[in-house]
Amino acid sequence: MPSDTTIKNGIDLHTHCNPSVFPRKLTVWEMVKEAKENHLGGIVLKSHESSTSDQASVINMMQSEVHVYGGIVLNEFVGGLNPASVDVALKMGGKFVWMPTISSEQHIRYFRGKEGRLFQGIDDIFHSSKGICLLDKSGKLKPEIYDILHLIKKYNAVLCSGHISVDELKVLADAAFQEGIEKFLITHPDMDIAPVPIDYQKELATRGAFLEKCYLAAGSNFKNTSVNQLKKSIDKIGHKHCVLVTDYGQSFNIKPIQAMKEFIDTLTGMGITDSQIRTMYVDNPNYLVG
Repeated sequence: MPSDTTIKNGIDLHTHCNPSVFPRKLTVWEMVKEAKENHLGGIVLKSHESSTSDQASVINMMQSEVHVYGGIVLNEFVGGLNPASVDVALKMGGKFVWMPTISSEQHIRYFRGKEGRLFQGIDDIFHSSKGICLLDKSGKLKPEIYDILHLIKKYNAVLCSGHISVDELKVLADAAFQEGIEKFLITHPDMDIAPVPIDYQKELATRGAFLEKCYLAAGSNFKNTSVNQLKKSIDKIGHKHCVLVTDYGQSFNIKPIQAMKEFIDTLTGMGITDSQIRTMYVDNPNYLVG
């Protein structure tokens, strides 16, 4: 397992916990406890179904040893592509804005009906089968996206791509870079829910984006890639623009910190150095939340 020095101050930018309408392994307070015990730099609360900005703020009021970061995923449950929801989430201290995930047209087209235990109970909540697309019929970004990008820039928040298609991503990326957004994180580009070709991943990195290298994508839940393939993609993109994430927190999986330690241990066994690990798990995440 990786040493305490290697993971000290690390932040997994992609985990899930309770409260949630989906079964989760840990409560947010248990996540904070795990982070303290492992001397992590913070935790990020991501919820497909609600803003976590207020929840993070309350937890930070109650303790200061581990900073908790929240944000908002622009799914149907918060009004979709809703600048008002983004504004309030960021005003309340949120740090992340994810484009649609389980409400995205891309996700529904690829994954609806195949969720299995990953999204237990999704059929029991009101949810459209149509899906949200960032583009209008002419292939241009919808006007509200520009308002959202302006807010992300204004609050120095992190724009995350969510589960959108690569066609949407290309248009979004052009607009984000034009807006001057400095913190742009591509959500699990190696997962088939929203795959991004490696050459375009590299292009995004050269333009300043960061790319998640996601352990869940290589696990038995998806089997979309392998840790060896993720290692090769890190080599091609360059570790300075990658972040290590787990996307863990599901009730049937191991705890996120256990998953991260497994991920790091496997990568180091393949030749990734401790210095590179710290760049991807400590330095880059801390820059993004800073």
